[in-house]
Amino acid sequence: MPSWRWGRRILRVEFAIVVAFLYLPIAVVVGLSFNESGQPTAWTGFSLDWYGSVLANEALLQAFRNTLVVGVVTTVIASLIGTLLAMGLERTVHSSLLDSLVFVPMVVPDIVLAIALLSFYNLVFAGLLQLELGLWTVILSHVVFDIAFVAIVVPWKTASISPGAMPACSQSSAMPVTMARPGSSGVERTLWTWVAPDSVS
Repeated sequence: MPSWRWGRRILRVEFAIVVAFLYLPIAVVVGLSFNESGQPTAWTGFSLDWYGSVLANEALLQAFRNTLVVGVVTTVIASLIGTLLAMGLERTVHSSLLDSLVFVPMVVPDIVLAIALLSFYNLVFAGLLQLELGLWTVILSHVVFDIAFVAIVVPWKTASISPGAMPACSQSSAMPVTMARPGSSGVERTLWTWVAPDSVS
């Protein structure tokens, strides 16, 4: 058998192992959610009682609604701003300082960025402006964090846009719809996987 066929088989096996490693634990958790005892060590029978308990828990339902709001709004705002930022970076002289400033949220640890943003909100919004912190500050924090990721994901899309299309679009309403349409790059799906797990509140 040719060596390239063995290589393809090995790659398929490796792919299957990775998929199993990623998704089997999720499948186990889903299966155990129907366990009547609620214990992960012993199966006592099929039951939907736990789902009824979740639907009756208003705190969990509110957290789920907050997650949807934060995820959807953050994805839309960060996608639009990040796409425009990527377009600007592609059409300016590359600067190490500018790139460093743009990608700081990616380099700084999440906990450090969270503490810095909370301190800023308490000082400026709550202290000086007397605004109440809430879901909107959570959305703002996620937008700050995700803009840099969008600017990395979509530059290949902005690079494919002809420079001659910019003047034409600037004279029409095509700019926000056609030029800065992040959905065509699938970035929303990527952002959702980052935002949703962290936005349960």
